[in-house]
Amino acid sequence: MSNGIQSDSAKPDPNSAAGANFHKNGIQRAKPFDKNKLKNVFRKKNVFIPYLTFGDPTIETSLAMMQAAVDAGADILEIGIPFSDPIADGPVIQASHQRALAQTVKPTLEKLFSVLPKTTFLGQVPVILMLSANLVLHHGIDRFFADAAMAGVSAAVIPDLSIEDAAPYILAAKAHGVPIVFLVSTLCTDVRLKKILRHADGFVYLISSKGLTGTRDSLDMTDISDMVSRIKAIKKIPLAVGFGVKTRAQADALWQVADGVIVGSYLVGAVVDVPDPTATAFDIVAEFSAVSRTLIEN
Repeated sequence: MSNGIQSDSAKPDPNSAAGANFHKNGIQRAKPFDKNKLKNVFRKKNVFIPYLTFGDPTIETSLAMMQAAVDAGADILEIGIPFSDPIADGPVIQASHQRALAQTVKPTLEKLFSVLPKTTFLGQVPVILMLSANLVLHHGIDRFFADAAMAGVSAAVIPDLSIEDAAPYILAAKAHGVPIVFLVSTLCTDVRLKKILRHADGFVYLISSKGLTGTRDSLDMTDISDMVSRIKAIKKIPLAVGFGVKTRAQADALWQVADGVIVGSYLVGAVVDVPDPTATAFDIVAEFSAVSRTLIEN
């Protein structure tokens, strides 16, 4: 299977016509950058969003798995940026971050922004990033959103960014056309929910379960369905459910009430210590995508 990277060439003179496709930070411009790419995906039903960690087990293998996931039918690709102290992640995602950070070539934001425009999958589906607010701050808030837009990123999920602290992030996100996808839990009060939804863009990430990321044997569909209704009553915005999804039956149930389903821990855990992680990623995504297509056809 492809490693997801298109053939590279030497960086052109920044003063040349070809050089105009490079940002001042050395990031190749993704062409074309379609700000409506994410919105257009949610025009269809049963959107499937797999999550994979950049750099786990290596940068090359993670990019190959991402390409495989898209080839298998992913509608949107969520890429996790490793961080030494992730806030909302459970043991499976935490372990994937540690494996990635242990590599000789570090999976930094700068590295992702340099390789992402060269990937094939970027031209096939919207790519969203999930990362800590500390990584955004370290990179520089405005610079992060500028670089993300240049690299072709469609949105950013920042789990530890509270709505109370989000003003400078929202300004930069709007300035560069890379929306912030806010997380909402079923415990969210109406007052707080309205505040979040006032600034929500792209889609809303609904946390299916209380606590950290990680697979669950069952999901409280009553709570989830009620929360979906509350969100839709306030704002007409796409909604995807994540945290805890591991079976096709769970995805089937969630697609009955939500626009999209996100699968992270189950996929990340399944590709560890297997002979061919790329093939495994393809097979898992293909299974969930098949459920999505069946529901649409029916």
